[in-house]
Amino acid sequence: MSFLGFFTDEELRQKLCTYKADISSAIDNLFPFVHGLRDKLVITNEKFQEIVKVRKHINKAVYSLLECLELSDPPTIRKFWCNLFQEYNMQKYPKLYPLQCSLVEELNEDRGKRGFETNPVGKGKLSIMGKRKHPDEECASLSANGKTEKCSKVQSPECSEDPNRKEKSIKPNVRVKKSCSPPKQGYFDSNELLVNCGDITGILDKKRLARGSTTPCIKYDNEWCTPQQFEVNGGRGRSKNWKLSIHCKGYSLSKLLENNYLVCPNGKRKFKTVRPKKHNIESNSDTSTDSTSSESEPRSESYIGLVRKSTIHHEAELSEPKNTEQDDFSSNKLPVTCGSLKAFLYKNRFTTGVSGKCIRTNNKWLTPSEFESMSDISQHLRYWKRNIHCKSKTLGQLIQKGYLKLHKLDCICDKCTSPDFESQENDDECSACNDGGDLICCDECPRAFHYLCHVPLLNPNLSYSESFICTFCKLDRLSANKIRARVSSSEFDVYRSNMTPEYSLKCEYILLRLCCEPDALEFEKNPCDIVPNYGDIIESPMWFCKVKMKLATNRYPTVGGFIDDIRLIFHNCARFNQGNELEVIGRKFSDEFEEVMVETFDIGNNDLNIP
Repeated sequence: MSFLGFFTDEELRQKLCTYKADISSAIDNLFPFVHGLRDKLVITNEKFQEIVKVRKHINKAVYSLLECLELSDPPTIRKFWCNLFQEYNMQKYPKLYPLQCSLVEELNEDRGKRGFETNPVGKGKLSIMGKRKHPDEECASLSANGKTEKCSKVQSPECSEDPNRKEKSIKPNVRVKKSCSPPKQGYFDSNELLVNCGDITGILDKKRLARGSTTPCIKYDNEWCTPQQFEVNGGRGRSKNWKLSIHCKGYSLSKLLENNYLVCPNGKRKFKTVRPKKHNIESNSDTSTDSTSSESEPRSESYIGLVRKSTIHHEAELSEPKNTEQDDFSSNKLPVTCGSLKAFLYKNRFTTGVSGKCIRTNNKWLTPSEFESMSDISQHLRYWKRNIHCKSKTLGQLIQKGYLKLHKLDCICDKCTSPDFESQENDDECSACNDGGDLICCDECPRAFHYLCHVPLLNPNLSYSESFICTFCKLDRLSANKIRARVSSSEFDVYRSNMTPEYSLKCEYILLRLCCEPDALEFEKNPCDIVPNYGDIIESPMWFCKVKMKLATNRYPTVGGFIDDIRLIFHNCARFNQGNELEVIGRKFSDEFEEVMVETFDIGNNDLNIP
């Protein structure tokens, strides 16, 4: 049945008096509104002929018609309201949608405040469940035969059911949920849709929403705002679920997303901006000499969220006694275990056990409860505060000692109400340089990159609607889709192979692996621009960015050219930095490169070609 069935005759008459101006301003054309009233016998044929003669001031003519209808009998007024919200009228007069939503909202709020059951007009008893009653009130509301009346939520017109269908008896205190029919085709073709949340109305731009939920896509009060901000303005900020709080034409945005009438990229942010960290990158020459001035300067580290500031003091101050336990748990990144699972917990993301994806595994961000559910701990023993350990302590103990701050489920602090809170599927730092800033997020893994840090370089004009899959995931796809023969190749065969698209992807993967290693910034830029007299000693300088550009411009005809350039980087490093720390770092990178190359190209000890 329609939601109008929950209004009494007197309420419908009062609503007609209240909304005459709203209805008449929405009717800008007599057809099909007036014709439908005549067909349903709401108005007489004489009244119909009188009003269709009006050529100007249609809104005023409709207003006069509504004034006459106020004096009609209750069945006629009820037929008027039912006809007003017919599908053909809703499509012709879109300004009726805010009125329809307002009536539904008023019905929900009115019944919720009164907290009692209301029988709709028509056959069968149906009640609207408001707030939970005191047990004494619930007993008083039982009917004479000891059974409660059936409870159900108010449905929009599109979700209405047959009013003649007999209702089944159910047990007391059981909420009956009606199945809502899917939105009808053609309702949501326009790019701009009227939406409402609470008592406010705005205009949703579908194209803007397709860029992501953090994009201002709803125009309200002559300003663009995000769905989360619109939800807060509508007084529904505590729910922190804009997809259910915001409605369009009687449907929640969640329903429209489910039926593909709206597009919002997977509910996760593709683009994100995080405050960048400051890096003090010392040049090769600075590292090779004793820079006592820089060592004596105190450095500070800051973390977002639960802020901790630790200072590296002078050597004389290092002898002071320290709280070793506090040092163990003061870092923003903490190793955690649950059963046999291992991961890292980031304190700046932690809020509660069921919200705030703060635990990073190799391929996913999880809440503490999700992390626990993936473990091998029995379900009846699960309690994340007790089962997740950080070093020698449980998370519950860290919360008690103040190392973690547990938020309430209805917390409305800046962190919990942030537009980024609900979409924490990707890292807050670039996987290559470990810094924040403007990042683009992979659609298949938690990694995020700067445009210039990824291999290959990313298009800075990449739109929100375009898919982005990082090189790591592309190679994983290739390995999963390809049926590999159990043969390997010699290094010589790989070396002389032409640079096919598959080999190019593998070279990009190897370079990106190296760029994501700690200390990779030492080999990122041209050393001749950083280290004085470097070109006087090294005849053929090489660096990661140059290799990246050569890959992007197809300047490697064979795989051997790529291998030679990577080896040249570490050969130059060992030659220029003999006897200092950078020589050790260079040798470590060289060993890493050889291992990754053997793994990626399936290099063995025979002369078989790579399949």
